[in-house]
Amino acid sequence: MDDIPTFTAFVQNVLGIAVVRARTELVAYIPTFRRLMTISEEDIDRFISQVHSSNSGRAAAQRIVYGPALAANLKALSFTLKDRASCNALYDAAGLAALDQAQLALMQNYRDQALQDKDNDDAVTLPDIDVPKFTTDNYDDFMAKFLTVVSRTKGVHGVSIDYIIRQADGNFNDIHPTRKLKMRACLARRGPKFQEDSKTLFGLYLQYIGTTGHGANLVKQFQPRHQGFNLHFALVNHFANATHLQNKAAQAATDLTKLNYSGDKMRFKMEDYYNRMTQCFNDLANGGAQYALNDHQKIQAFCQGLKNATAVRYHVDAKQAWDAIQGPKDFDTYYNLFSSKLQQYRTLIGDGSHTDNRRINNVDTGGRGRGRGGRFGRGGGRGRGRGRGRGRGSYHNNNPYHNSSGLPNFTAEARNYPQEMFSKMSKMQKAAVQQAKIDNGWKDGRTPPDGFTVNGDGYAIPSPSIVAAIQSQMNIRQFQQVQTPGAGTPLPPLPPPPPPPPAAPPIPGTITTNNAGQAFGSSASRGGNGDASSIISTVNGRAYNGHVYDANGNRIS
Repeated sequence: MDDIPTFTAFVQNVLGIAVVRARTELVAYIPTFRRLMTISEEDIDRFISQVHSSNSGRAAAQRIVYGPALAANLKALSFTLKDRASCNALYDAAGLAALDQAQLALMQNYRDQALQDKDNDDAVTLPDIDVPKFTTDNYDDFMAKFLTVVSRTKGVHGVSIDYIIRQADGNFNDIHPTRKLKMRACLARRGPKFQEDSKTLFGLYLQYIGTTGHGANLVKQFQPRHQGFNLHFALVNHFANATHLQNKAAQAATDLTKLNYSGDKMRFKMEDYYNRMTQCFNDLANGGAQYALNDHQKIQAFCQGLKNATAVRYHVDAKQAWDAIQGPKDFDTYYNLFSSKLQQYRTLIGDGSHTDNRRINNVDTGGRGRGRGGRFGRGGGRGRGRGRGRGRGSYHNNNPYHNSSGLPNFTAEARNYPQEMFSKMSKMQKAAVQQAKIDNGWKDGRTPPDGFTVNGDGYAIPSPSIVAAIQSQMNIRQFQQVQTPGAGTPLPPLPPPPPPPPAAPPIPGTITTNNAGQAFGSSASRGGNGDASSIISTVNGRAYNGHVYDANGNRIS
């Protein structure tokens, strides 16, 4: 770092300063790599500007001109060397001698990204974090929010002071997505700058824990020298030691055996079941390798708690799809498959939340609400009911779960059942009906597939319209599993065209009083003077000259 010939060779061979007087002028101002680390970027710009300004007093042959790339290369090298020094990762003599143009290009990208990240951070306004008071039972919540505040606090190095509380030291030469992550993993935890950042961390603990209450004894222990680094790990070792984590893991294992899901309730839905499951998985992982579960074990634990037939069915489908995935996959991949199928089911049957409450509220209590009585129910005296007294409603329909047993010998079909019949079904029977509609391509709980209409019995049949008929043919090919009412066979093709009208009946052989009205046609005329014998009649459009009889059977012609 302090060798002048090494830096001079770098200026000539890597920076490309071939003119001796230009190289001499630069090395006179920056003789070594260590000197380059001590000057600012403004100093570099000022030096180049002064050299160019001095050219006015020099002869044309003695003038010095530095290209624009020189300043960029010197700034990138200085920026990288300062970060390496902060991480105790400076080059040795061999590393300095091996610097080339390719490494300079990487240094420029490293500096440009750091400047861009700084601009982005300055442009973002983050919401405030409400850190709770530290108590005996909120260690995890307190530390999660407190460490978020720590990660937003910048220290002497210009980056977050959360590097102080990292668990292990990283390597500067490792690949990191951003400079912030590289510095968090590599910044040295010793020296004057580290001491200043440690004092800043102590100040945060003093602000959020204080000198009284839970944890205050540890704060007072490190207060004389403001040792935030030591205070942090003392708190962790005291409140989250291996025994504590193992106890949490053991409790999580017990909780997994008790967690179950039997359908959405008002205060417990599938999302709550998933959140509690993942919290148990995290506690098990924090307890050590002997407690941690792999993805297959997590899926098995998730399945064991499912007590709802619909959820179990979709678990089987999701697990089969998960097993078929060839690429990377984990428990969250499985849950995404499972929840997408469950959400489709919810969409078809409508929002299933508060189902039990809606069913209870719809029960006929004989009054204006459950428990207020009515004219014909219990509690016929004076009170808050529509009738008299604070009764409990009618005897005949006061049980909100009167239809829990469902219909006997019931087989679910893809059809719209009469409301009277549907209301008597159990929840499982209703779910089976909705699943049958899903399997047969219904658009929702009441709408059949495109090209079909609902007949009087609630079944999907091809629509008679031309457009719908075309759509139905497409749907017949797409949903060949759609069943006809009670037959168990695919839907029939479109009905044939109507038959032609029947032919006219033949002329009867003998005309009597019984068939005279049917036999005679629509026209008759008199000839001559109107005598009955001259009547000219037609039968079915042809002339008739036979005998004619009156209504009493007497021959008149």
